[in-house]
Amino acid sequence: LAAIMGMAKAASLHTPEAQQAAAEQYQTFADVLMDTLAAQGVDVQLNGDPAHKLPHILNLRFPGVSSDLLLMKLDLKGAAISTGSACTAGNVEPSHVLEAMVGKEHPAIRESVRVSFGHGNTLAEIEAFAQLLAETVLATKK
Repeated sequence: LAAIMGMAKAASLHTPEAQQAAAEQYQTFADVLMDTLAAQGVDVQLNGDPAHKLPHILNLRFPGVSSDLLLMKLDLKGAAISTGSACTAGNVEPSHVLEAMVGKEHPAIRESVRVSFGHGNTLAEIEAFAQLLAETVLATKK
């Protein structure tokens, strides 16, 4: 009964208006992240079609930067990102989605990471993460 009540409450909160507000917030987060990276001179490419993507997920390529090394350095600084696709969270293999897009041998496979935003994230957190990501990418590329 408790699970049914919990599901009912979750469904009542998941309105089209709430979905739209969340999508707009995630787009703001993505803009802040990409603008910060650009302002810091970070070479970054968005993998995939920006018009046809989930609003809370970015797959970013940093040419010349090992995604595994970037993942490790950010983890040590308290930031969690992934090298896999969102549908295989916890898997250390490269994104099968990215492999399908560019091929298994393309350099993007080993230079790309996934950044996901969540319901509890704040703009201040995203700004701090964006700065940390920029600094870490620049330090890793040297």
